Amino acid sequence: FPSHDIPDLHNIAMAIPHGKKYFAWYSYDIAEDTLYIMELDKEKRITKIQKQPHQMGVRWSVGTLLYGVLLQPEPDATPVFVVEDLLQFQGFPMKNMTWGEKLPLLCELFGTEGAPMQFKLPAIWQYRGEFDETVIPDRFRELPYQVHHIQYRSLCEIAPLLNFPIKTPLLSAKSKPPVLVAASKPPARTSILDSVTIMRSAPCHTKPQYRLPTIFQKQ
Repeated sequence: FPSHDIPDLHNIAMAIPHGKKYFAWYSYDIAEDTLYIMELDKEKRITKIQKQPHQMGVRWSVGTLLYGVLLQPEPDATPVFVVEDLLQFQGFPMKNMTWGEKLPLLCELFGTEGAPMQFKLPAIWQYRGEFDETVIPDRFRELPYQVHHIQYRSLCEIAPLLNFPIKTPLLSAKSKPPVLVAASKPPARTSILDSVTIMRSAPCHTKPQYRLPTIFQKQ
């Protein structure tokens, strides 16, 4: 049973990976489209920057900024950047955008070829208050990464993020070494894009603009 009071508007749960936080910034360097990977410390200060070219096109290089965890697979495998938030999209700030509005933009990013690394979302599921907030659902128990905590957020409203440490000992940060992404096979129901596609089809009719009167004029 639920052990905490989570507001009803927090209807989305995410299994946040264990690992260092990074910014991924699509920009340019003179005439070269560039992706900057910026390592952060605990105070969210940039401590290290790596630069690598990308072939995703000019429109991505006007400023798309992602926040998340960089998972390092086996030495010869492609790195995986697990996105926790979209801060800027093609030059436009996302501060006043809801998570439901950001997801389709992330789908567009994930579907564009030419990125120097893989970009994925963490495991996401709908939360209705039917189970303990500190427990991961059974279908997400075998993920291709080590889970640090569960984060609750609102799909259609801008609200504070709520973080809860997980109870399962086998998934805690101290119980086992980090999982190599390339060595793990995700379960069938943890397809990130499958989850996003379902969410993308549901408009947020609770937003204020849907309550405004509309006048249709006959041409």
